[in-house]
Amino acid sequence: MTDQSLAIDGKIVPFSPYYIAFAFFRLAVIFEGIVSRAAVGNQVLGDADDMARFSTIFARYGLTLAGA
Repeated sequence: MTDQSLAIDGKIVPFSPYYIAFAFFRLAVIFEGIVSRAAVGNQVLGDADDMARFSTIFARYGLTLAGA
């Protein structure tokens, strides 16, 4: 994934692991928000409890990409 590139104005710019890790941390926080709303009874999806595992997966992957 980190070896992919993005063409901007004809130039190839490699994806930085920093930005990819940040995106995974962001997803982890979004899923934590879903689970938090479900805990107080304000859930939108019926399977919000299953989403808790996704936040852990995304956070761990972000840490791996960040080199932590």
